[in-house]
Amino acid sequence: MILRLVARHITRQRRRVAAALLSVAAASAAVTAAATFAIGSEEKIVERLRALGPNIRVTPKPATAELPGVGAVPAVAAPLREEDASTILEIGWRNNLLGVAPVLRVGVQVHPWAEGARLLGSWFGGGASGPDRARRSVSLLQAYPRWSLAEGRWPRTSDEVVVAWEAKGRWRASLGSVLGLHGTSVWVFGPEVVGVLSPGIGAEAGADLLGTLDLAQSLSGGTWGLDAILVNALTCPEELAPRDPRALKGAERERWECTPYPSSIAWQIGQALPHARAETIREMAAAEGATVRRISGALALAAALAALLGTAGVALALAGAVLQRREEIALLRALGASAGVLVGLLAGEGVALGLSGGALGWAAGVGLAQAAALGALGGTIPAVPALAPLVLALAVLVALAGVAAPARRVLAARPAEVLRGV
Repeated sequence: MILRLVARHITRQRRRVAAALLSVAAASAAVTAAATFAIGSEEKIVERLRALGPNIRVTPKPATAELPGVGAVPAVAAPLREEDASTILEIGWRNNLLGVAPVLRVGVQVHPWAEGARLLGSWFGGGASGPDRARRSVSLLQAYPRWSLAEGRWPRTSDEVVVAWEAKGRWRASLGSVLGLHGTSVWVFGPEVVGVLSPGIGAEAGADLLGTLDLAQSLSGGTWGLDAILVNALTCPEELAPRDPRALKGAERERWECTPYPSSIAWQIGQALPHARAETIREMAAAEGATVRRISGALALAAALAALLGTAGVALALAGAVLQRREEIALLRALGASAGVLVGLLAGEGVALGLSGGALGWAAGVGLAQAAALGALGGTIPAVPALAPLVLALAVLVALAGVAAPARRVLAARPAEVLRGV
């Protein structure tokens, strides 16, 4: 009987029911949109932060030698090789590696200006150096996705260079200019300027010239080692990692190894390259963690405020709807309807409004979250199906809470007084 009464009320009071339904749907949509964006956008935010540059640096491990009667003394460290970059691509976290770049920095004299300059050598995707497999997978441009050119293209061979925007002005160089470079007792004539870095990128790179690894190695006097290998990895915030992973044992150690923290990925690189030392670039990791924490906190606060404001709006709308039915409820009581039947009627209407409004609000909220992600992050974010039952439950609870207070007031009134208009 209660279900029949609920259905009859919904069909007869369409305008009033529609207003309450919209209130529940609007509140549910606001909560769903804020929560979906807060949960689904974290990975996109981290990807955007990863465009800033590498978060792990691999360098040669300092070596020592034991001398009789002297003890440990510094020794020549085993150099990093280009093949080590390929080895890094084989570690267990290889799917999290966005960019791996071997780098070698060389001081040179640039002629005809006879001016000192810094040249950064690396791979640029399809460059002339390194194993065939690594040539396809490793690039400085993957390690620094934000770096761009104001003019021209990136170098492809050892007789091509890119000049920094600031150096271009000093040297009055342009595309097609031919340079003479004097490195470590080595002259290299003829590198052609094929590109110009965007303003500010040269200072960030700490270089006036960018060239292939072959060119840098030739200018260094045939040194085929590397200064470092830079790794840009998709990670969890380092601040969530244990403070001292070396002290972890058992399940805690396994959990740390199986979570993509910068420190756990660096540890795995160190296991693959015993002659190298892999360390997190702490400034980058700390900035990334702080940014994600602030954004996640702001989004969580927005979701809480949306829930609070939505609850207040729904409560007001449903309270008005119940109070407008005082005469109807008084008449039912006068005809013999028990308080239990009337409470069941109002609760059933609240549940129906909560479920239908929650479902509509969840669908609309997912769409709003996707629109916000497209505008703010330039891409969509995954839906969170687990939010659907939570939103429906919240909508039902809010609807019941909105019905409860006015229902008590209406049921407490005497039917005769209500029908006489007292």
